[in-house]
Amino acid sequence: MNANIGGQQDDKRYAVDMDARLTALETRLDTILPTLATKVGIEQLRLEMTTKLDDLRVDMQRMYASALRWTIGTLVTLVVAQSALIVSVLRVSHP
Repeated sequence: MNANIGGQQDDKRYAVDMDARLTALETRLDTILPTLATKVGIEQLRLEMTTKLDDLRVDMQRMYASALRWTIGTLVTLVVAQSALIVSVLRVSHP
C-alpha cells in the first residue's frame, strides 16, 4: 500500500512540474511569437531592400561617371601642361 501512495505522490509532483514547465514555455512563446516575421513582413522588407538597392546602384553610377570625368579632365590638363612645358623648354634652349 505504501508503494501505491508513493506512486501517486510522484504522479502529482510530475503533474505539477509539467504544469510549471508548460506555463513557462507558453510565456516564452507568447513573448517571442509577436516578434517573428510574417510573409507580408518579409515581402515588405524585400520590396524595401530592392528599392534601396536600386537607389544605391544609381548613386554608384553617378559617382563613377563623376570620377571618370574628373580623371579624364585631370589627364587632359596634365598632358596640356606637360606639352606647354616641353615647348617652353625647347624655345628657351634653342634660340
